[in-house]
Amino acid sequence: MEEYVYRVMLLDDEYPVRRLLRECVDWASLGACVCQEAENAAQARALLERSVPDMIFVDINLPVENGIEFSRKILGEYPSVQVIIVTGYEEFNYVQECLRIGVADFITKPIDPEEITEAVKKVIERVRRRRSHHEEYEAARERLKESTQVSRENFVRQLLQGLVTSEIIYMQDRDLRDWMAEDIFQAALFLFSRDISPSLRELFRERVRGEKGLLCTFPDNRRLALVSNRMGEDMGEVIERVTEGTGQVFRAGIGCARSGINGAGLSAEEALTALHTAGEQEVVHYISLEDAALEDTRLRARRDLRTVCQYIRTGHTKEAVGLIRQELERHSSILELNLCRESAVEIVSALIELLREKNLEEKILFSGEDAPLKKIFQTTSCPELVRYMETLVRAACQAIRGMDGSGVVEGICRYLERNYHDTSLTLQKIAEVFHMNYSYLSRLFKEEMGVNFSEYLTGIRVGEAKRLLQESDLKIWEIAENVGFSDPHYLEVCFKRINHISMSRYRQHHRKPRE
Repeated sequence: MEEYVYRVMLLDDEYPVRRLLRECVDWASLGACVCQEAENAAQARALLERSVPDMIFVDINLPVENGIEFSRKILGEYPSVQVIIVTGYEEFNYVQECLRIGVADFITKPIDPEEITEAVKKVIERVRRRRSHHEEYEAARERLKESTQVSRENFVRQLLQGLVTSEIIYMQDRDLRDWMAEDIFQAALFLFSRDISPSLRELFRERVRGEKGLLCTFPDNRRLALVSNRMGEDMGEVIERVTEGTGQVFRAGIGCARSGINGAGLSAEEALTALHTAGEQEVVHYISLEDAALEDTRLRARRDLRTVCQYIRTGHTKEAVGLIRQELERHSSILELNLCRESAVEIVSALIELLREKNLEEKILFSGEDAPLKKIFQTTSCPELVRYMETLVRAACQAIRGMDGSGVVEGICRYLERNYHDTSLTLQKIAEVFHMNYSYLSRLFKEEMGVNFSEYLTGIRVGEAKRLLQESDLKIWEIAENVGFSDPHYLEVCFKRINHISMSRYRQHHRKPRE
């Protein structure tokens, strides 16, 4: 039986004809059923208003309104319905008119059960294809909708992180470009007490669209960000409308309205600061904070901290230490020691996170039995704390570089031994793979290995070329390809410089005998 049940209406003013149509076809075996019967066009319309069938058998000779006129109107109102005309007339003009208005089939009386069955099968196949195409179309629409939603949410995340450029805006869809043209942005961040269900997330999306804003979600499934560009709109009222009736327990922070591409990112940082001060079911605006100047300092400190982490990742120890000193020395008086400690705690937290990211132990930052956080609160002045934090940053840099760099260089050597055949290998690429500064890595490699990166890689490749000359019948150009040289002549030059013999002579003298 078909997956779907196909619904059939019989429209004929003669009951015996309707009974014959109902009984001459094994409807169940076709996955269909006769669910509606009518004597005239008026009754049929009343039934159609309640439920639309898949096919209608229509007699031409109906009272008041004939079957062809009824079919013309019904096919105009319900184009998915399949109409089969049943008539005692065989005139050619009737057939022409039925085909012109789009009926599915034309059957003449007396009724032949086999003919009716074949007609029903054809119509069911047509309905099945229509349904299948409709489902595919709806599925494609959903995929496009989801793809667009993901693309827009990624765009909002970039906007909040200050990563959006005019080129990125140009690449987005027209609606986003028009939205960005307002050039005024205000961000709000939500933190919910429990996970947000998919249906609730979709409700928030719909409501935010109604407010002409953009929404993005976060992987933890408890945070949302809302960005509005409606100048003069009270964001608190927007939040109230978006969350009304959801029954969700949340807190929210609102940033100030800012202009320019980078305005959304700054507003988001302000919203995050406000969110940290908000209690349950409380919405806090950044400008309502008691000490805005203090919060500006904290915002700047967070931006500097991200830069410090990047310096540490890429081996810029001097720059990282300098920025930490600059940040902490802002709080130079004894009255600001607590604020200095607050910044130091954030720095230590970031350093520990970096060590975990590199699978390194936290105890690298410990001095004796004192943990860093304990040491921070034992210091009695800002200068003393600055010196201690410099020590921690240097320790983290050293650990991440691999204990004075030897671990990193060993890792690079192993990487080269596995990938020497890659013709695109350069020091710049290795620096990117190992998240290190190019210049620092160049110095470190030569200090550890005694030769520069290029010489070391060439040595590996020439060594492999020697093995292939001894053990294979590969031609010189084939060997060059196998060991990572794009130019066979250059391999010859390097081989002779290192081994003081040409490749052909080396093969003659060192070729291993075949077993």
